[in-house]
Amino acid sequence: MSRTEQSQKLYRKGLAIVYTIAALNVVWGVYSLFTGTSALTLIVQIVVSIGLFIGAKWARVLFLIGSALLFTIYIFLFPQLGVITELERIVMVTHVIYLIAGFVLLAFNSSVAEFFKEDGTNTENKG
Repeated sequence: MSRTEQSQKLYRKGLAIVYTIAALNVVWGVYSLFTGTSALTLIVQIVVSIGLFIGAKWARVLFLIGSALLFTIYIFLFPQLGVITELERIVMVTHVIYLIAGFVLLAFNSSVAEFFKEDGTNTENKG
């Protein structure tokens, strides 16, 4: 496999990973809207997701910072919650797993790095 083919394969894999993370980010935003957070939270998550979709490096950084902060809040908040339903507990744990996975993939995955290296300018591989 030539360097170009390998690079394209990494790019496509990174594209799939980033698109999945961005889509799940919007889903979490919609869920948060229905559980009592403000519409501003949803708007921010949509903007970050659009940035991820187009390969904007600022969106990657914002997602990394946001997921690290939210993870930290969960760690300190979880023991303080007291009585929560089993469903709420499952949703929180699922969200923490998503935050960790998204952070690790966006920060350390070579396919994702290849996607952002293109900086959204590689139209031949998109679509």
